[in-house]
Amino acid sequence: MTTSNCKWHHETKLLTDYHNTEWGYPCTNDQELFQKISLETMQAGLSWRTILEKKHDICQCFKNFNLKEVASFNTDTIEKILSNPKVIRNRKKIHAIIHNANIAIQIQKQHGSFSQFIWNHKPKKQNTPFSSPPKEAIQLTRSLKQYEWKFIGETTCYAFMQAAGIINDHDLTCPIRTTIEQKLKNLLLTPNKRIPPEDKNQHDSRDKNRPKPIQN
Repeated sequence: MTTSNCKWHHETKLLTDYHNTEWGYPCTNDQELFQKISLETMQAGLSWRTILEKKHDICQCFKNFNLKEVASFNTDTIEKILSNPKVIRNRKKIHAIIHNANIAIQIQKQHGSFSQFIWNHKPKKQNTPFSSPPKEAIQLTRSLKQYEWKFIGETTCYAFMQAAGIINDHDLTCPIRTTIEQKLKNLLLTPNKRIPPEDKNQHDSRDKNRPKPIQN
């Protein structure tokens, strides 16, 4: 029996729109990648439908996942988020995202961009959808854990790679799969497109005053 990776999108219009316009589309922007992996962190133990329903408010609370802003969140910011009934009010997940923002900035400095670090784990060849975390997802999980990334496991990492288009897991019969394959092809053929250049403003003098990651 063949397992479908796209069957879920028929459940609600919100899921259908997400499947048709966002899920699996290649993303190389550092801030957007951080948003996607953070939303997967929020999703742990919950349904993706719940995350989509709260996505707008979550993004507002986390300043659209701007790395510098999230990395500077303090205790007052955390309490404000926890008091908002429109978001996922899980203290450990919130602390993890703030911690991870600091780690992502560290990765930017060492690898040129967060995107380059992430996309280096793209499977070299994928002819069919996966049904479980491939070796690349396992490797990315290990790489992130080496940086002490929090709230990350193989399943979460695999879901993130699917969402960001690093892995194209749309069904072979899904029309979106072909669209994404073409976008990936264009991405890889365009110089400097796959790995965006580092933003010169990302590491200005304010980095010296960046607070250390909040410890749980």
